Amino acid sequence: MKYIQRWVYSFAITSLVLVLFNLGVYARLSINLGYIRVALGALTISALIAASITLFKMKKGNDILKAFLGVLPLLPITLVMRNIYGTAVFRASFFLWILVVIFVVAYTLAVVFVSSKAKKEASELNFLLKDKEKENQK
Repeated sequence: MKYIQRWVYSFAITSLVLVLFNLGVYARLSINLGYIRVALGALTISALIAASITLFKMKKGNDILKAFLGVLPLLPITLVMRNIYGTAVFRASFFLWILVVIFVVAYTLAVVFVSSKAKKEASELNFLLKDKEKENQK
């Protein structure tokens, strides 16, 4: 159920981003892409993003392994983008590598944010546990 909720949220954001990207492509290159092609691409991209988030937020497992497994579904997004927009937009693979770097940087920021939040919660829980132990000793 959580996967579907994550997929819906990521689909909404992905659709908005792709609409803005399509407007830029149309304004710059005068290429009008079909709605079905872009919608199917948005479905695929949002499924990959939801899979990445689901793998990253697994309850069990090693944190480093979960972070590595979470980035794997993000890598094919560049190939989906190239399939949607074709070689007219992505003439050089340089832009695709820029997209990969953007995805990895965004994922790294998310990992840092989540890990700092987890450390903060752990320190608060440890403080409360020590405080509770002191009360029990009195």
